[in-house]
Amino acid sequence: MRAHPRIWLGGCSLLLLSSLAITQLSPLLLPQVHETYEQSERAVQDGQYQMALALMKGTLYSDGVTIGIEGDHADRTAIVREAAQGWNQALEGDSPIRLVSMRENPQVIVKWVPQVPAEGSHTLGLIKMRKEFRWNTTRHEVGIKGTIYVATQPPGSPLSRSEQVDVVMHELGHLLGLDDCGDLGPLMGPLERGKPVGAPTANEVAAVTGLRRMVRDKLSLVNLQLSRQTTTAGRRQVPYEHRQTSPHDHGKIAVVESQAK
Repeated sequence: MRAHPRIWLGGCSLLLLSSLAITQLSPLLLPQVHETYEQSERAVQDGQYQMALALMKGTLYSDGVTIGIEGDHADRTAIVREAAQGWNQALEGDSPIRLVSMRENPQVIVKWVPQVPAEGSHTLGLIKMRKEFRWNTTRHEVGIKGTIYVATQPPGSPLSRSEQVDVVMHELGHLLGLDDCGDLGPLMGPLERGKPVGAPTANEVAAVTGLRRMVRDKLSLVNLQLSRQTTTAGRRQVPYEHRQTSPHDHGKIAVVESQAK
């Protein structure tokens, strides 16, 4: 059972090289990455630099994205920490994911539930994300809220600890921009019971690092353009004139029972 995740993510490109890079990565990235990429590019071409910056920073999570565990449950916190550390290690320290306590009002909350809401008994995990972008001619802002669900009562036996780590890593992969994969083996594929993969593949890591590199390059170019246009009047704080909200989007992982005895 597969479903295409829908998380609003995106970047901006000003160079042909970056356009080629994202085309090469497209089989592994969410469709929304490409949609927002194109929207960001149009914003740059129209001189709407603050809009472009907001969309790009919503992809890169320039200020990090904070993750908390409902109830600050110690064992579940350890599972999420292991999943987050797995991505940070794979990305060589470039993961934007930051684990915090619920007292710190995290942007994304991880919840363990008997079954994933409205997704059927074979769905082991789900991420729902909502992003709000606000901008005017002088500044921008990105608001992020989301929930990751992990099923406690899947078909058959409960998930092992390693399988739970895999489910959380899979959902964090969606947060970072990866699409589902229909094949067994990759982290973004279905979970084969009894065979957790434990880490993203080299291709999955390359897709995320390539996207983050592309967005950083574009941020630098747009910020350079803005620095050339800055005037004293342009630095006045004025109310946000534009707002764009992403829909409640989804990314999920399904279960495949192992055929191995």
